[in-house]
Amino acid sequence: MAYDIRQEAILKAAAALFATKGYERTSIRDIARAARMSVAGLYYYVRSKEELLYRICDRSFSVILDTLERELARTPDPQARVRVLIRNHLEHFLHHMNEIKVMTRELGALREPHATDIGALRRRYYAICRDVLAGLGSSVVSPRLAAMSLFGMINWIQMWYRPGVDGGADTLAEGMASIFLDGYARTRGEGDGRRDEGDRVQREWAGREDRP
Repeated sequence: MAYDIRQEAILKAAAALFATKGYERTSIRDIARAARMSVAGLYYYVRSKEELLYRICDRSFSVILDTLERELARTPDPQARVRVLIRNHLEHFLHHMNEIKVMTRELGALREPHATDIGALRRRYYAICRDVLAGLGSSVVSPRLAAMSLFGMINWIQMWYRPGVDGGADTLAEGMASIFLDGYARTRGEGDGRRDEGDRVQREWAGREDRP
C-alpha cells in the first residue's frame, strides 16, 4: 500500500512538472524534489524520466478505455452513446488536467517500445470514437472527420475550463453533446439531392482507410 501511494505521488509530481515546464525541460532531480524524495529513492520506483511519461499516458488511456467500453456495452442508443463518450472523457480529465496537457503535448517524446504501446491505445480509443459516431448515420460528414473534430473539442478544455463558470463534468458533457449532436446528427440529409450526395460521399469513405 505504501509503495502504491508513493508511486501515485511520483506520477502526480511528474505530470504537474511536464504540464508546466515541459517534458524536455524537466529533470529527474526536479521530479524527485517535487515528490519530496532523493534522486536515488526515485530510481527505486522508476528507471527513467521517459518511463514516467509512459506510465502517465498508459494509466489515463487504460482508465478511460476500460470505463468507456463498460458504459457503451450497456448503452444501445446512438446519441446516448455519444453522450457517454464525451462524459467519460471529461470525468477523467477534469480531475487530471495535468495529464491531459501532457498527453496532448508530449507523446512525441516517447521512444520504442513505449511509443508503440501508447500508439496502440490511442488508435483503440480513436476507433471506438469513430465507430460510436458512425452509429449516428451521417451521410455527409465522415466518421473520421467527426471523431477528430470531437477530440479537438473535448481535449481543448485544458485551455479554457473554469470550474466556477463552466460547471462539472455532467453539465459540461451535456452542453458539448448538444452542440455536437445538433450539428452532426442532423446532417443525415433531407431531400433526394442531399441523399444522392450522401451516397457519393459514403462510397468515397468506403475506399479509404481510417487512421487517427
